[in-house]
Amino acid sequence: MDLAQHLAFVSSNPLDWAWPEVFGFCVFIFLMQGVMAFLINVCFSPVSEIPIKQKAGDNPKEKKYIVKVLEEFETIDHVFIMFNKLVTTVFTYQVYAFAWNSSNVEWDPSKLNIANTIGAMVGLYLVYDFFYTLFHRLLHVRGLYKWVHKHHHRQMAPFRGNLDAINVHPFEFVTGEYLHLLCLWVVPTHVYTILVFITFDGIFASLNHTRFNVIIPPSIFAVKAHDTHHHLPNWNFGQYLTVWDRIFGTYKDHWMDLKKE
Repeated sequence: MDLAQHLAFVSSNPLDWAWPEVFGFCVFIFLMQGVMAFLINVCFSPVSEIPIKQKAGDNPKEKKYIVKVLEEFETIDHVFIMFNKLVTTVFTYQVYAFAWNSSNVEWDPSKLNIANTIGAMVGLYLVYDFFYTLFHRLLHVRGLYKWVHKHHHRQMAPFRGNLDAINVHPFEFVTGEYLHLLCLWVVPTHVYTILVFITFDGIFASLNHTRFNVIIPPSIFAVKAHDTHHHLPNWNFGQYLTVWDRIFGTYKDHWMDLKKE
């Protein structure tokens, strides 16, 4: 099989791929996770940061953490992160397979329109965050919290981006990932919209676990919102949007801003 034949599989039904092709695709996605994490740090480095340290004493160079920070990963963190990276590769393959075989997904570039791009994007985010917000609140129920979500909340001030984002219990990660597929099943869309949706989901989830003070006006998405959740766990359950927290009455401004008032 020559190079052209090797590359031709990307334009064929993923369900018809041979195992080497599936494996190659998954390796590519695995590597791209690291590339995306690097690019996020580079591209957003000029953005102002949410403080994580303050002066300690008279020496301006001596600073201490404002809140409890998980400075070093333990073995369980590395295991969960690696498992979740591998899940991401399989999930991405399954999204591609779903998009290829679903009548809900349009592939013809000439049929791009407002409904299956902008309209679909709004629908996808609203549907996803609705279910994720409810799921996230469930994870905070006493009795369940310590078995699943408590692991993620050991980090009160995320700063590593993607690594802190995916340092969650496998049950939580798998459920959160596959909620995206539920959205694609519910909302008719174009394949280009899916590409943008999945890519930006990874970017937003990573940004939520950095110190970059990124805001999409009027606070539709705000890193500070999720940062507040890590400090005040009973508020701001949304993943990408603040809209459902505002509707459900669980939205709170950033905890540092509240201290200033």
